[in-house]
Amino acid sequence: KDRLDGWCGGLRQWCARRDVTHLVVESSVPVETMMLEYLRRRGLTR
Repeated sequence: KDRLDGWCGGLRQWCARRDVTHLVVESSVPVETMMLEYLRRRGLTR
């Protein structure tokens, strides 16, 4: 768990420095569902 938390923290910092949005999701969520929900929330699709 500590290694995973460290890796995720590093990734979060990398994204923040580059103004990149990142999203942590469960692996049980289908990619299509996750992407469509994200795009809807951002107002990019209906």
